[in-house]
Formats: sequence, C-alpha cells, structure tokens
Amino acid sequence: MNKKYIFIIILNLFLMDCNSSESSQRKFTPEKEIKKKKALLYIYRPSLFMGSAISYTIEDSYEKIYLNLRNGTYKAFFLDPGEISLSAETIGSASITIDIEEEQIYYLKGNVLAGPVIAKPFLTLVPTEVGQKEIMNCRPIE
Repeated sequence: MNKKYIFIIILNLFLMDCNSSESSQRKFTPEKEIKKKKALLYIYRPSLFMGSAISYTIEDSYEKIYLNLRNGTYKAFFLDPGEISLSAETIGSASITIDIEEEQIYYLKGNVLAGPVIAKPFLTLVPTEVGQKEIMNCRPIE
C-alpha cells in the first residue's frame, strides 16, 4: 500500500478520535430569543472530511467577533444593526460584508477549499433553511 494512503488513513483515524471526546458530543442548541434591537449571527462550519485538519480565525474590524473556526463547530453572536465586515485567514484569505438588520437571524457558513499547496477559507451567507439544517450537527465553540 502506498505510504500516502497509509498517512491519510492514520490521519483520518486520529481526527475521528479527536472528534469523539466528551466535550465534542454537544450539538447545536439554538438561542431562545433575539435580544431587543439586536440581530443574531450564527457562524458555523459543517463537519466535512476535506480540509478538516485546517482551522482559521474569523474576525471583524471592530473587535466584536473573534473566533477560531474548526471543522464541525459554531458560535452565536448578538449584533447591533448595521454593516459588518468579517475576514478569515489561513495562508489564503476571504472576507464578506453583511448588512445586519434588527431582530433578524443570519447564518454564515465557513469552510475551506483545500488545494494542492494551500487551504483557502471561504465565507458564505446562506439562506435560513440551509443554515438551520447544516448547523444541527455542529458543536459549540466554548
């Protein structure tokens, strides 16, 4: 068997073991309500094998949002209405600007495009029905 395939199998087993710990078993718990005059932004990353070993930081320029987004995780943020710009960075980078409206719920999906040399993050604002479905198996970022 090729050494490359052995390495991939071992890496996969290691990642499965890391994801099976007690703390990672907690799944998505929706916020009960949106705070008055705020909006709710869920930032999440579905659990996928491709690029699963890569994590990256997402932050905004006002320092309201800062998180390390790993495979299969999410975090909720209550934000004031207005425009917010978020950026993500590994060796590559991505950014998105969202016009936040009062008492709305937003789902921002993060993931990576794994290339032959670098893994580039990407951020996508997804429709509510997509976000609600995809976030269900994500665990909270503590």
